[in-house]
Amino acid sequence: IEREENSGMNPEVLAQKIYRILEKKRPADRYIVGSWKQKLAVRVKRLIPEPWFAAILRNHYDIR
Repeated sequence: IEREENSGMNPEVLAQKIYRILEKKRPADRYIVGSWKQKLAVRVKRLIPEPWFAAILRNHYDIR
């Protein structure tokens, strides 16, 4: 997990995305901001049962 935290998104890139959202006349209620893998995980989590998603996360982070 620390590896993911240490290699996270550049704060300047995140600030630019937030700025663009704030500049919109009608911003959406929610935005997914992250790498393509993080965005995919959010969508997959909605589609599969919770135990499956938990197993995927345990496998990704090598948690037993």
